[in-house]
Amino acid sequence: MIEVEYQGYKILIGSNQDENDMLVKTSNSNDYWAHAHGYSSAHAIIVNPTEKRVSAKIIKRACCLIKANCNKLKKINPLSFNYTRIKNVTPTEVPGQVILSEHSNLSV
Repeated sequence: MIEVEYQGYKILIGSNQDENDMLVKTSNSNDYWAHAHGYSSAHAIIVNPTEKRVSAKIIKRACCLIKANCNKLKKINPLSFNYTRIKNVTPTEVPGQVILSEHSNLSV
């Protein structure tokens, strides 16, 4: 697992499906989740200690970290990411696989 501090936020990046699954299952409801749309890749969690909305700059940084740490995603430009609060993410029985009840998109 990769852990990065950025502008006062902790960003966690899973390195495999089991870590992705653990990140989703252990995050708090105010935390944010991000993932490359349409690709099998790392999940990112932005640890949010408040109920305030996380800025687009922080979310974009998390998406850039996912892209930078996945060889198959590095050369895709632009790459679309889904992001949402973790409370909108439901894990399935398959480790690392989730269902989103609502989300937004961002291209990097």
